[in-house]
Amino acid sequence: MPELKQRIARQFSRAATMYDRFADIQADIAFDALSLLPGCDGTLLDIGCGTSRYAKQLLSKCSHMLGVDLAYGMLSQARDSVSNADWICADAEDLPLAAQSVNGVFSSMALQWCSSAEQAMLECARVMRPGARGTLAIMSAGSFTELHKCRQMIDGQLLGNRFFDSQHWHSAAEKAGLRTASHTRAYTSWHPDILSLLNSIRHIGASTLTQTDHRPLNRRSLLRLEHEYEQHFAKNGRLPLTYNVTFLQVIKNHE
Repeated sequence: MPELKQRIARQFSRAATMYDRFADIQADIAFDALSLLPGCDGTLLDIGCGTSRYAKQLLSKCSHMLGVDLAYGMLSQARDSVSNADWICADAEDLPLAAQSVNGVFSSMALQWCSSAEQAMLECARVMRPGARGTLAIMSAGSFTELHKCRQMIDGQLLGNRFFDSQHWHSAAEKAGLRTASHTRAYTSWHPDILSLLNSIRHIGASTLTQTDHRPLNRRSLLRLEHEYEQHFAKNGRLPLTYNVTFLQVIKNHE
């Protein structure tokens, strides 16, 4: 496994026991994605299943559920809480599954960690049976806009990761042979101060930087970051953090 993927897996594994307590906005996104997911006969694959907080809803849409996640710690939580499903520790870009082996796919807030949208969509299409459908909710460009802008104001750097845009994911899915419909929606969480805002990312394991050109924040730059945030984005004394989410609904054509 590449070193970056190892770091991502370690971060999410460390956060596994506290993930469900802090991942409120992620829950909102997942439930919206679930509302778009059609039922299927047979196996439903949950890519990036995490703690499988939504297993009950997923199991109601299929006869068998298979959860895949990069982080073993997340899968341990899933196994402890859900007994009537199967779990595999694996990378979404290299699924250890046979071709045409699943009847449906679901993913929420996981595929943005993939290095290649094209490879992720090729793997998704490969394991889907003809006629299989899926819903994929993916964090995309435009996310954490406030954080990026404030960091650039203080030292010209971006703070956080860069995400593929909605069109990139849409094109990658279509190139993989999937019929695709997509839309994008913004979700915003609100925080009393900059530490609370940054911890909302860190506590769920999502603070791994996929670029290596970032300088860490020291106490002085953290105070400046909070000042810029308050000056430009605060409302009623609270700081916003926006998640821009692309919802892909995919169908694999009959051959």
